[in-house]
Amino acid sequence: MNAVANRIARNITSDIGARPEQVVATVALLDGGDTVPIVARYRKEVTGGLDDVQLRQLAESLVYLRLGSVATEPSVCLIVLGKWYTDQAN
Repeated sequence: MNAVANRIARNITSDIGARPEQVVATVALLDGGDTVPIVARYRKEVTGGLDDVQLRQLAESLVYLRLGSVATEPSVCLIVLGKWYTDQAN
C-alpha cells in the first residue's frame, strides 16, 4: 500500500470507527467490483462486521479522498462520481 492509500485508510478508519484491517479489506472488495449492498449482505466475515451505515460512509469517503488526492479539474470529479453512483445503483 502506498503513502496515499495509507493516509486514506487512516482517515476513513477514524471517520467510521473501524479498525484499519476492516477498512483495507473493504476497500479491496470495493476495488474488486463488489457494491456496498453486496458487501453488506454477503461479505460480513471479510469486513469484520461493518454495518450498512459504516460501509456506505466508507465508500463515499473513499471516493471523496481519492478524488482529492488526484483530481485537479472539477469535470474529472463529476465524471468519476457519476460513474461511482451509477455503479452503486446497479
